[in-house]
Amino acid sequence: MPALSRKKPKVLNVAPQKIREIRLWPYVIHVVGEGLSRFVSYGDMPPIVAVQKPTPEDVAWWHKRWRQNQPHLAPDFWVEFFEAKFREAPTESQLFAWGELVGFVKHGFSPEKVVFLQQVYRLIRHDLRVSLGNAIASFNHGDSRRTSITFHRIISHS
Repeated sequence: MPALSRKKPKVLNVAPQKIREIRLWPYVIHVVGEGLSRFVSYGDMPPIVAVQKPTPEDVAWWHKRWRQNQPHLAPDFWVEFFEAKFREAPTESQLFAWGELVGFVKHGFSPEKVVFLQQVYRLIRHDLRVSLGNAIASFNHGDSRRTSITFHRIISHS
């Protein structure tokens, strides 16, 4: 299984506390901070689950941006970003949402990076299932009616 990195992925390689202002422009994000003024293309930013699924226009934009890189793939930051999102998923349903999104953009990754993300996904999914199983087992020491109700609440909120 892959070793999970503990570092937070950074697109700018700048500590967040050094950033003073972020300006959103039509095609780029302008980041201003202590001794810093950088432009980041939206094409460099990975999609997130909190907004609607990427459109074909989004994918076309990414491909156009990635053609400037060698070997015409998504930036390495994306793999680190998605690995971190898998790790941060509080529930299996959240993990699934991130996994679906990665499945949609996996064409932008090398085969090795796709395998890596699949392994991380499986590892985190297993850990979430074990945690849920342990939570259910801890409730089994009480009243069976109460355990049933609590189990239903856990499943309904995931």
